[in-house]
Amino acid sequence: MPKEPSTREHVVVARGAVAEAGALVDEADQLLTEALKSAEGEAGSAEGSLPVGMLERVLALDGAAIRLDPEEPAYPWNLGSALSRLGFSELAMGFLARAIRLSAEGGEQDWCGPAARLALAEVALDAASYEIALVALAQAKASDVERLHDREIAELLDELSREQGDSLPQPWLLQLLSQLFQGGEATGDRK
Repeated sequence: MPKEPSTREHVVVARGAVAEAGALVDEADQLLTEALKSAEGEAGSAEGSLPVGMLERVLALDGAAIRLDPEEPAYPWNLGSALSRLGFSELAMGFLARAIRLSAEGGEQDWCGPAARLALAEVALDAASYEIALVALAQAKASDVERLHDREIAELLDELSREQGDSLPQPWLLQLLSQLFQGGEATGDRK
């Protein structure tokens, strides 16, 4: 019968996985840094610029790192931030949301406070995902107990209203949620 691994062996394996994850992320970061420098130097903006095949390579490297160290919020946060700068806002949202969730679950405030939620709202606005932006703004407001981000929240809410062509998007979302929780059919259409 095989011997059960000791606690020490588990720790060594975990450290090895974390070190390997860090190396994969470093490689992906280096690729992204080179792509951002190249794109900014050529066009003055990095948005929408990435050499052919590089996105797949970066996602594969970061995906492997995330599987090796699934509780680390910095990996999805950094990837989401880089993807946002490159103009891949829809893809970036998922990674930023994952980082926020992991940080909140782990009790770390670095990646889940009001500033992180504002960043998610900005990326969601860029992706025209208005419901996600509104929820992120609400979460930013709720977690900003010292009211340090009131101005940024108000500015993003105004931008959201302009983008949607709706001066008050909050009542629409509230109505939609009420319908869902009351068992009514919610279509998402505005009336």
